[in-house]
Amino acid sequence: MLLSAAFTAFVTRATDTTSAVTLIVMALFCIYFAGTSCWGLIHTNVTARMTASVGSIQNFASFVFASFAPVITGWVLDTTKSFSLALMICAGIAVVGALAYLVLVRKPITDGA
Repeated sequence: MLLSAAFTAFVTRATDTTSAVTLIVMALFCIYFAGTSCWGLIHTNVTARMTASVGSIQNFASFVFASFAPVITGWVLDTTKSFSLALMICAGIAVVGALAYLVLVRKPITDGA
């Protein structure tokens, strides 16, 4: 997620289409890789009985927050006439997400949790 944030932030500095597309591709690769890793994190840190519940909570939260992305991006683009701020907001949110996994996932969830 941190790499995705970094690539996204660097897109704002791209000077040509090729470098912008390359950075966006790298950001997308990293964020999809992180998403897959988060699913694996659930399976290793949660008891089998709770895997579906924790996974669905994570999925629900992801989809709720992701549904705001087009609205916020559109508003920022309409206000500033530039994608730079919208991309920096995306990068910032990815950093916050990475920090959330680092801070919040401390120990496995067991049946006695």
